[in-house]
Amino acid sequence: MHAQMGSFIDSRVMSYSFDNCDYGDSSGLHDDLMGSNMDCICGVVDQGIAFDDSADRLVMPLSINDFFNRDFTLSFYVQLGNNTTPASILSLRKGISVDSFFNIRYLPVQQTISVQMAESPASFLDLSADLDTNLCWNHIVLSKQGLNYFLYVNGELGDEILSSKELQFRQDTTIIIASNQGANIGEETFNGSLDEIELFNTSAGASDIRAYYRQPDQVLTQDTTIFLGESVTINVGPSCADIIQWQPANGLDDDNILEPTATPDESTLYSVRLANNSCIINDTLRINVVNRDSLDCEGLLLPTAFTPNGDMLNDSYGISNKFIIDDLRRFEIYDRWGQKVFETSDKEISWDGTIGGNRINPGMYVYKVEYTCLGNDYSISNSFSVLR
Repeated sequence: MHAQMGSFIDSRVMSYSFDNCDYGDSSGLHDDLMGSNMDCICGVVDQGIAFDDSADRLVMPLSINDFFNRDFTLSFYVQLGNNTTPASILSLRKGISVDSFFNIRYLPVQQTISVQMAESPASFLDLSADLDTNLCWNHIVLSKQGLNYFLYVNGELGDEILSSKELQFRQDTTIIIASNQGANIGEETFNGSLDEIELFNTSAGASDIRAYYRQPDQVLTQDTTIFLGESVTINVGPSCADIIQWQPANGLDDDNILEPTATPDESTLYSVRLANNSCIINDTLRINVVNRDSLDCEGLLLPTAFTPNGDMLNDSYGISNKFIIDDLRRFEIYDRWGQKVFETSDKEISWDGTIGGNRINPGMYVYKVEYTCLGNDYSISNSFSVLR
């Protein structure tokens, strides 16, 4: 079983955050990273470290190596530089031998992250996942559960592979950051920045990894609906932007701050431009404005189908226009035999398509909703489909 979010966070055994521009392990379990005095930059959280010279590299203490011989989760943020050929971000290997090594590389032509691992030439594993070059920072997570290895980018599963055996890595060779240790001809040293390098001694699940992703430079507030005259404060992930521009400015208390308060008098699509040196991010948020006097209390909207398959698209079932509800007395879902599979009195909660943690079978289901709108009571019931 994958770790739950609480136990996942508690399982952290290494944390190089580079805050205060130092190389110390904030978990207190390992020695400092060894390396030259590299440039300190604005990172995902506080500071990060820039690798912009062929001599720049960091060396991890040997005490970390053994954690890769059991279930683990390795997490870090990377900001891409101007590499034109493959570049190693983090590696453990001795010379050019394909014997007990792993290597996490950036492949600029393919715009992918690549992970190669082997205990011997007969046990070679290779994972790869696409990077989002429109983002300033990409979040990379490599997780091992038993014989399974998973590679995530920005909270999404990019690749997975099943090993034929437990891989054991060298205990006498240091893990190097931003140096390929003479691995492959044609590789260059990594050019870019790193932040929040963390190691956990358990395998994190997909939901843990999505929740742990900080979404830097992205609008976190989902498209929303408010009543005329109401306000919403726009939440944005951490950002190093020194130039911030929201458009249109109408309804915003300040169009040049990261998280303005919006009080639009009509439905508005807001866009934001975040500029940090050469990195420019654009994102949008739609705020729908409804006049309470023209509210259709009988027009409660629920989907006719949903697909709880873990792809982050249409994965939950709930009330779409919940803003019309003043008080939700009950929201219940039943299967075709009349067995209740879900209930809540919180309009913000949706059903994830499971019963007791187990996925339900596809088919027809029935919802029943009782609620109050503008002082009047309403009750609706209808059927919908669960698809896989």
